[in-house]
Amino acid sequence: MIFNSSVFFFFFVAVLFLYWSTILLPATRRVQNVLLLFASYFFYGWWDWLYLGLILASTIIDYVVAHRLAVTEGAFKRKLLLGISVVLNLSLLGVFKYYDFFAGSLVSACHALYEVFGWGALLLDGESLYLRLVLPVGISFYTFQTMSYSIDVYRGVAKPERSLLNFALFVCFFPQLVAGPIERAKDLQPQIDSERSLTARNAVRGIWLLLLGYFMKVYVADHLGELVDQVYLPTRAAYEQSGDLSQNLGSMRVFLATLAFVMQVYCDFGGYSNIARGTALLMGFELSENFSCPQYARDPGDLYNRWHVTLNRWLTDYLYIPLGGSRAGPLYQYRNILVVFFMSGLWHGASWTFVLWGVSNGVVLVAYLIVSRWLKRFDRIQRWKESPGLSAISYRSISTLFTFLSFVIAAVFFRAYDLGHAIDLYGAMFQFQADSVPAAMALSSVPEYGIAIARYLGPLLILDAMHLRFGKADWIVERGTWLFVTVSFVLLLLIIVKGVFGKAVIYFAF
Repeated sequence: MIFNSSVFFFFFVAVLFLYWSTILLPATRRVQNVLLLFASYFFYGWWDWLYLGLILASTIIDYVVAHRLAVTEGAFKRKLLLGISVVLNLSLLGVFKYYDFFAGSLVSACHALYEVFGWGALLLDGESLYLRLVLPVGISFYTFQTMSYSIDVYRGVAKPERSLLNFALFVCFFPQLVAGPIERAKDLQPQIDSERSLTARNAVRGIWLLLLGYFMKVYVADHLGELVDQVYLPTRAAYEQSGDLSQNLGSMRVFLATLAFVMQVYCDFGGYSNIARGTALLMGFELSENFSCPQYARDPGDLYNRWHVTLNRWLTDYLYIPLGGSRAGPLYQYRNILVVFFMSGLWHGASWTFVLWGVSNGVVLVAYLIVSRWLKRFDRIQRWKESPGLSAISYRSISTLFTFLSFVIAAVFFRAYDLGHAIDLYGAMFQFQADSVPAAMALSSVPEYGIAIARYLGPLLILDAMHLRFGKADWIVERGTWLFVTVSFVLLLLIIVKGVFGKAVIYFAF
């Protein structure tokens, strides 16, 4: 069940009506939690009821482990319990998401060894190694959320949840179940455990976030997706049948398509996150902001405080800091950053292209830190950065442009179907040539292509500029009734008249 479908609309209206109808019943919170739990299981089971078993398994594992951690003394026993949680959760994720990737890498390595040394013949026919399992929707999100709970209980920063009902709801709360935000126990669990109410302000905030999310998803992201597919092609099969089409594309077209893809992913996933936050607010819950105008990031470090915030926060808390963070000096910090970005790439997809995407962004961040440390030696540059007026604005503009361009260039790895495809696209991007595609492709001119992208991005950039200025996505709620009504009406009109409905969220694949 996807948010941008009529099925979800009727589902959510029914759940919302039943949810607030319980307000006069005794034990309202418990009744509401039971309703939300069954609604969440129904929501997830809409894809495939069999995969509910995975959520139940992850829920029971971490519920039991957390309670044992609370009463177990001795460092070894506690580490053993935590290890059980981490290993079992990662095993679920590994079998369904990564097994075939590593099996394929092993087969490829055996082919290479056989060709060079004559070794590895036993695994040349590796077809029998593949499981070809369907990736359960949202498994990367809820396994990380449940693992963080066990780790926090182990560290003593969270208490084990007594109620299995409430913990199960923490794991599978439907607004953020299949694509985040990845919530921490200390943020979401107290809201599940306490009474909830709906204020007029939160109702308006929820409605705005829903409108903004649907606008980003069905108007901006899905229209940009159609333009991106003209260059990157809509499916792997289309790519495999296209021959050397990528090599015949012009530099500017490939760059514009990649820029459009970055904004497509941002609006697709950021829009989904806003819809999740809006639906949660209408039920009295506050979820974390997951995207915050990443295209306006001032430097690569700022970018990852704005892009997929809850994943980067998770990787910082549970990987970067345990590795040592920046405590042992710059070289160890750079190593830790590259490890984190390697894992971020692998989290996004079981493919070497995703790994290279993650590592390339990590390299950019490390390079930025190295250059920043070096530039601190020059007083003139520091005065340029810190001076008021146009000088500081020019510095920030250059830094923002560099940050976004580097992120766009790295995104070729994210969208390419394989390494060969990525190499062809990079070749086209940096050969600085014009299009030489067959006339039968009937592609629009590059200026027309750029104008089409700008048509969908223009309204978003204005809304995000206001988001950036006021520091929150729901800035408009406090700016006056007439402005709220007018802008909401325009967004609703664009959603209904120009929206593309029925397309799944890109991050469902992760």
